[in-house]
Amino acid sequence: MAAAVAAHPGVVELGAGSMGLVATRLPHRRIVGVRLSHPRAPIVLGVVLREGRPLPEVAAQLRDLTRSIAGDVLVNVEVTGVASTVDS
Repeated sequence: MAAAVAAHPGVVELGAGSMGLVATRLPHRRIVGVRLSHPRAPIVLGVVLREGRPLPEVAAQLRDLTRSIAGDVLVNVEVTGVASTVDS
C-alpha cells in the first residue's frame, strides 16, 4: 500500500507528520506514511503533495487507491506538506 501511494504522481513522498505518528510498526521495521492500528480503525496516510494539483482531488484519488487495495475502509489523508515544482 505504501509503495502504491508513494508512486501516485501527486505524491512527492510519504511523511510521518510533525509528531511522527503516521507510521506502522512491524517487526524489525517501521513503515512511514501509513498508519494501520487495528482492523476497524481508519487507515491514515501521511503525504507530501506536489504543488499545482487540487489537494482535495489528489486526496480523493489516494483514498480510492487505498480502498482498491484494502477494501471498503475509512481512509484519512493527512497532508504533511506541499512541495513546489522547484523543490522536487
